[in-house]
Amino acid sequence: MAQFQLAQEEFIRGSLTTAFRPRTVVLFLIATLLIGSSLFLRSNALWESLFLSLVPMAVIIVTVYFATRWRLKKVFHEQQSLREVIDVSIDDQQLSYSWARGTYILPWSNVQRGKETRNFFILWESSAFARMLPKRVLSAEETATIRKNIVSK
Repeated sequence: MAQFQLAQEEFIRGSLTTAFRPRTVVLFLIATLLIGSSLFLRSNALWESLFLSLVPMAVIIVTVYFATRWRLKKVFHEQQSLREVIDVSIDDQQLSYSWARGTYILPWSNVQRGKETRNFFILWESSAFARMLPKRVLSAEETATIRKNIVSK
């Protein structure tokens, strides 16, 4: 059984991991290329077209990053349940969560996909909802069980 309480910075790091997927980066690159090519086709020099498209896109990316961090901090402070101590029991059939507000059982069959980062295991129950498990609280056996169950997803 593992027990954890997410710190604000952990919540933000994990949430950013779920929000900024490779497709987000690809969409920003496509937008930059479209803007740059349209400027180039308007008879601007190549270097000027690249500069005029890359600089605003970099400003947008930095702004989105910091605005997202600010919003996640606000959510963390507003939602008490994010700061509660959570107990999780992990076996080959399911993850069993319990905390002050109740319990929840997540069968491995309901996990659509999983991702391992340096600090977390992230388990998606749908395309929009994921649960974070900090690696710092997991035993070697629990870590192996999670890896085994997300490899097939």
